[in-house]
Amino acid sequence: MLISNPCLGIQAQLWSELIPSAADFEYMVFPRLLAVAERVWHKAGWEQHQTGGPDTETQLNADWSHFSNVLGHRELRRLDSKHIKYRIPPPGARFTLSSYAALYQQTGKQILAA
Repeated sequence: MLISNPCLGIQAQLWSELIPSAADFEYMVFPRLLAVAERVWHKAGWEQHQTGGPDTETQLNADWSHFSNVLGHRELRRLDSKHIKYRIPPPGARFTLSSYAALYQQTGKQILAA
């Protein structure tokens, strides 16, 4: 049998030897596991055209924006309602001599200044 797409699936590893509890496991895999599931189940329009042009980048950014909104406004709330602890990467910052900017790509969460 000939297979037109050599990629038959996806996997995400977590080395669990040093994870002492189920809560620690959940903290390590969420929301990353939701992103892996999205890549498996969702066939984006930009994946069909591997030209890398500006249209592909626009579609890629729109797809990321949609995923980020769903994650931030729906899926993280669902995890909260089930008392599942998850890890959100801390925001970064870019500093120059005259300015600074917060770097954060998660929709539905707010950066609080001290």
